Amino acid sequence: MNIKQNIATKNPCYTCGRTITVKGLMIHSVGCPQPRASVFANNWNNANANVCVHAVLQADGTVLQLLPWNRRGWHCGSGSNGSGNNTHIGVEMTEPDTIQYTSGSSFKDLNPAATKDFVAKTYRTAVELFAYLCKQYSLDPEKDGVIISHSEGHKRGIASNHGDVEHIWNKHGLTMAQFRRDIKKAMGGNTQVGGTAQTTDTTAGNAPKSVSKGDTVTFTGGPVYKSSTAAQATVNKGVTSKCEVTAVNLKGTHPYHCISQDGKGVYGWVNAESVKEVSTTAGNAPKSVSKGDTVTFTGGPVYKSSTAAQEATTKSVSSRCEVTAINEKGTHPYHCISQDGKGVYGWVDKTSVKK
Repeated sequence: MNIKQNIATKNPCYTCGRTITVKGLMIHSVGCPQPRASVFANNWNNANANVCVHAVLQADGTVLQLLPWNRRGWHCGSGSNGSGNNTHIGVEMTEPDTIQYTSGSSFKDLNPAATKDFVAKTYRTAVELFAYLCKQYSLDPEKDGVIISHSEGHKRGIASNHGDVEHIWNKHGLTMAQFRRDIKKAMGGNTQVGGTAQTTDTTAGNAPKSVSKGDTVTFTGGPVYKSSTAAQATVNKGVTSKCEVTAVNLKGTHPYHCISQDGKGVYGWVNAESVKEVSTTAGNAPKSVSKGDTVTFTGGPVYKSSTAAQEATTKSVSSRCEVTAINEKGTHPYHCISQDGKGVYGWVDKTSVKK
């Protein structure tokens, strides 16, 4: 799984700033033969859009995140008991171009083998993403009402009348009950549900030039392995964590053994592109930054306050930002706002900016 932030900064769901307390996750299917998530991301990054989900996922493991997870989306409409938009994160799965809709949720399958393969892959990606989100928000996927489809939301009176995702899953032996069980299984560390998990493709430009045993680095998210030469990841960690490098094997595919120093559970061998250096690259931070300066945000965690213990989001982008406030006593001293539409908005670390 590879989560790429592609925040729809022009969409009213983003610009209005309304947030929710996340109580569950709702899975959707796009309802048209379009396999590329970017098509929906582009359409919904529009000031006149009247819909926006939190993420759209593809068969190759790519997840485009369109809204901060706790932002209120417009993904399910409403029913007699209110709206799931107020409680649930909404995620769309893309659909293969090998089907042709005839009416409603009915379709013809033009290439059954290719369709089955596509659906299986989007299912696996959905399991990984939902397991990650359940961990992040301390959700039990098997608790009633936590993980639901759009059609189940309608039956509960919190969504409009749609047939997804069962209209496509049922044809391939997939059910919501199995989906919930597989999410639970993935939360236990087994992220290879129904096949081989996709590896997170992080930004190689963040990889440090030199890392030594004993260094403190920032793990930016990605696969974690049992050994430096393992062919398959033990788990994918979707967190940002300050880690100590306890061993180095530069001949290995995953050269750094990292252990979290902030309780976020990273323990194992990781790829070079999954870390950026802290202890030996702090000198890259600008010596003097003033309110009103324009700086380059080089990627990393973004916080709600200068003293927050946990990041609100992690941005894997390079962005020209205006520094709108400074708190030198804070752990994250600079408040930065993107000037190039890349969605950085919040307090950041010194090591994440350069002049």
